[in-house]
Amino acid sequence: EKENHQLKEQLAKVSFERDKYKTLFDVSGDALSIIDLSSGRFVECNDAAVNMHGVGSKGNFLNTTPSQISPPFQPCGTPSDKLASGYIEKAYSEGPQLFQWTHSKLDGSEFQCLVSLSAVQIQGANLVLAIGRNITELMDAKKQLEEANSNIKHYKAAYKKEKIKLERFVNLAPVGIAVNSLKDGAFHYVNDEFS
Repeated sequence: EKENHQLKEQLAKVSFERDKYKTLFDVSGDALSIIDLSSGRFVECNDAAVNMHGVGSKGNFLNTTPSQISPPFQPCGTPSDKLASGYIEKAYSEGPQLFQWTHSKLDGSEFQCLVSLSAVQIQGANLVLAIGRNITELMDAKKQLEEANSNIKHYKAAYKKEKIKLERFVNLAPVGIAVNSLKDGAFHYVNDEFS
């Protein structure tokens, strides 16, 4: 009787732990999926993965392979399947991998993703936990910031050029010219005639 009670308590603890981690997996805002290396197919995913890839259902997602949710080539020109295999091999030989990846939805639209791969072995099966986060908005904001910085540099250079032209013109004037602050009266510029 006591042994039976202990076994029930152990079973309850194990069930609680399993349910806890399964719930964390399922409700994560990041796209989580598990790839079985022997088949090269997804064996588990959460709703965020289904939604991010636009596949409609968990069943549809589990019937795809990683190469089916990636364009044929990554932006660097390397075939997606070859590059993905390299990252998976590195996950097993060197540890977790974190990298930027271009994914595609089944409708062909592409998006930027930050991907983390971790190799695990569970009950003799070689698996890879893939965590993905759509970073398209972040990349768009980065591009806009880079363009804005480029524009600022362009405007500063144009301002400096025009300022030099104006100073040359003002220095040629036969009368004294001064530019001073209305706030405190300090002189910011005087031409040669003024001084």
